[in-house]
Amino acid sequence: MSMLMLILNVVYVLVAIAIIGLVLMQRGSGAQAGSGFGAGASGTVFGSRGASNFLSKSTKWLAVAFFAISLFMAWNASRTAHTGSTAAGSWPDVRAARCRCAQGCPGRVGSIGRRAAGACRQ
Repeated sequence: MSMLMLILNVVYVLVAIAIIGLVLMQRGSGAQAGSGFGAGASGTVFGSRGASNFLSKSTKWLAVAFFAISLFMAWNASRTAHTGSTAAGSWPDVRAARCRCAQGCPGRVGSIGRRAAGACRQ
């Protein structure tokens, strides 16, 4: 599952960069003011209707993909958090590890060892 999340994170970043690029390529509402000074011919690269139709549809579908990936990653993170599993497996039982160390580790004397041994009795 971690390989899927790695691939999704890479796709997520690429989609975000593509959205930024497409939004910056779109002409704003003030673009008509520049057409009187010769800037009107720059919109003919995408055809006679200009780039607005292509760029707006592309931006829309990239935004849909961006939100879908966001929702899936959030759902997966919450599902993983509820089951208690991590990428390396389940979280270790700290209390059991303290008990094993307090009971079987030579040289563990003093207040730390007594506290760990007290945790085993609880």
